[in-house]
Amino acid sequence: MFLHPNDIVVHGTCRGADVRAGHHARRMGHKIIEVAPDWVRKGRSAALIRNRQIVDMKPRMLIAFPGGKGTAHAKKLAVKAGIPVIEIVGKPDEPIDVKGLFGDE
Repeated sequence: MFLHPNDIVVHGTCRGADVRAGHHARRMGHKIIEVAPDWVRKGRSAALIRNRQIVDMKPRMLIAFPGGKGTAHAKKLAVKAGIPVIEIVGKPDEPIDVKGLFGDE
């Protein structure tokens, strides 16, 4: 288990692991904050700006699910900010089992 009972889960609304983790965390009683990229106003840089917004919230940790350039960017920002990064092993296109992350073991 990575999360404490009163932890707030912040995610970037990416379909797949972000959304699944958010739904599961909510079911386990965690408060959720969704930080969606503003594609209309920010264009192609929206996801990078969103990553910065999440890191600027100074989370206790960043749980990084398998991903691509956006995930790598978020991890780099977190490390630079001194935020521990927990990497979940797998491939970006494979389903991720999020059970156990939220105190439901």
